[in-house]
Amino acid sequence: TLNYSYLITNSGSVPLLGPVTVTDDKVTVTCPDVDTVVPDGDDWLDVGESITCTATYTVLAGDATAGFVTNTATATVDSIDSNEDSLTIYQPRPDMTVAKANDTSGSGTVGTAFTWTLTVSNGGTSDAVFTNGQTILSDPLPANATYSNFTSTALANLNCALTAAPAISCTASGGDFTMAPSDTFDVTVDVTPTAAGSLAN
Repeated sequence: TLNYSYLITNSGSVPLLGPVTVTDDKVTVTCPDVDTVVPDGDDWLDVGESITCTATYTVLAGDATAGFVTNTATATVDSIDSNEDSLTIYQPRPDMTVAKANDTSGSGTVGTAFTWTLTVSNGGTSDAVFTNGQTILSDPLPANATYSNFTSTALANLNCALTAAPAISCTASGGDFTMAPSDTFDVTVDVTPTAAGSLAN
């Protein structure tokens, strides 16, 4: 259930005679009588006075599939329409990203090592849960290089390895692996080019 409130203010230069109504494309809005909320207790929404209307909305299956709910509303007082205002509420969900960087300017030398760093992040609004054995990160590496000094952030139920493929693989191991919103982990590996050309990865 989403609970909405609508603040209606007379920002003009003349009083407006109530009642106040709000039209919303998603819900039916309830507004109190003007004389019950304004300081002077009359039926007029004077300049600078405000009232708050309310509504509730039950999220539907289609909203959950879309991942958000947007509603748009307009207030009317004394035949005067307000501006249109809208609000979007997003469904909590994870948003996994991976970023790769190196510690060179983008060029290197055959036989000279540089370091690749992979950063995995949950930039969403809910936990990302990986079940035991599920792949979290997979990075097939170019064949024209050797790889050493592999490290990864030490976290419970996270198993990252450098395989002979060569490849980097991170999986949930020993149980479910959970990344809360804003959580990150890093994987680093030293890369030594063995032939001229580009290391496309």
